[in-house]
Amino acid sequence: MNNIDFLLLNLLLLMVFCHSGKMISRGYNYWQYARYCIITYTFVLGCRFARGTDYHGYSTLFASGMQHAENPMFSFINSLLSFIGFNQYSCFIAYALVFVTCAMWFMKDYRLYAKYMFPCFLIGYILFEESMIRQAFSYSFFFLYIRQLFRIKETTLHKLWQNKKGLATLLLFWILTTSIHTGNLFSLILVTYFYFFYKHPFSPKIAIPIYIICTYILPNIFDYSLLNPILEFAANNNDLAAAYYEKADIWFSKTGQQDIYEKNIIAEGFQVLGSSTFIFLTYQTIKHGKRHQRMLISILNMFIIGLCIESVFVKLEILHRIGQTIDQIGYLALPFILFYRPIYTNNYKILFVFLLWFMYYYIKYWLFSPWAMFIWDTPYSLFFS
Repeated sequence: MNNIDFLLLNLLLLMVFCHSGKMISRGYNYWQYARYCIITYTFVLGCRFARGTDYHGYSTLFASGMQHAENPMFSFINSLLSFIGFNQYSCFIAYALVFVTCAMWFMKDYRLYAKYMFPCFLIGYILFEESMIRQAFSYSFFFLYIRQLFRIKETTLHKLWQNKKGLATLLLFWILTTSIHTGNLFSLILVTYFYFFYKHPFSPKIAIPIYIICTYILPNIFDYSLLNPILEFAANNNDLAAAYYEKADIWFSKTGQQDIYEKNIIAEGFQVLGSSTFIFLTYQTIKHGKRHQRMLISILNMFIIGLCIESVFVKLEILHRIGQTIDQIGYLALPFILFYRPIYTNNYKILFVFLLWFMYYYIKYWLFSPWAMFIWDTPYSLFFS
């Protein structure tokens, strides 16, 4: 590996998140240690060069000053950054800073679990922020949305409607999230529905068999024509969806299948064991715990739905990414499983081995990133191009 700086900087990043999380869990000042994470994350992720599928596309978009047709709010933010002095390389510093800062605001309410939550966030979201640049930037405000959402304790619509300030804040973050990337709309709808209207966790006895069917059976027999009414409705209401619908035979049919997300049988089996274990242990945490029940129910149910979408459409990039974006919220529930494990896991200790699956993509990212460059590996300047 020629890019030893990539390995060392990511090792430093992991150490900072683990140490800071541990100190915060012990009662030390939250922002004193969270800021170390913010600074390190912003430096390591923001100074990358040409890493991630969309890097060159969004770098070119920033440099050209072109308007993003579907989400002009993103172009407006880029214009502000350009006015301040950012260029097509340093804009990724701003994206990373906003992303990790918003995540830290969300995690502040769960500082007791920080020794697990900080590294889980890093492991679960680093590849997302690097690869899906605009969607990850939009997801920053999704963190703020769920922070406000999970603070609402009203359980009836009448009482909920009286909390006008809370609802207005939710509306603001909803608009910000979707105005930057509409792909996060699925996560917004699901988490809102489960938190307010469906307050029961999906049973593992039902969810796990359905997930296994989605993994091993449905991808081979699914009738893609069933998607046509949904795609047609979306195309009639959204220009970007219409563009995808025009090429539905590429994005949403058997002829458009790709192998980029397909795993070998061992990795796939490990994922099934790891994800099934997560579903079971999160359910047990909800069943035996007394704190954050509604939040954990929402996350578990979202994870299961996203996982099933991701599994059925493993070879269709757009739908697979939708499922993956939904189910990655599971990394925010992992800390609760780890924190409360002494309470209920005497009979389940062996299952925790399977949770190592959730490090699979992070380890691949560390060891097999094909283009692990930073801005200092280039002749380009970070500011004022």
